[in-house]
Amino acid sequence: GSAAASGSGTAAAASATIGASLSVTPENASVTIDDNGLGPANELAAVIALAPGLHTLVVSAPGYKAYRAEFSVTDKVE
Repeated sequence: GSAAASGSGTAAAASATIGASLSVTPENASVTIDDNGLGPANELAAVIALAPGLHTLVVSAPGYKAYRAEFSVTDKVE
């Protein structure tokens, strides 16, 4: 199997945290954004604060193929 992640990178309101919200399988997979290890997915904040711009996500877990994706974060409300 492959480690997988899905999420979004937009702000919900002007006062909201700008960043990414992730749903990761398996839940104990290791999450890295921009070469910064964030720890296991099940211990992450609901929204990971990130600066607007392009970011690289890597999700890995023993026995799974690593998942890598680039995504952008914007400070514009959609």
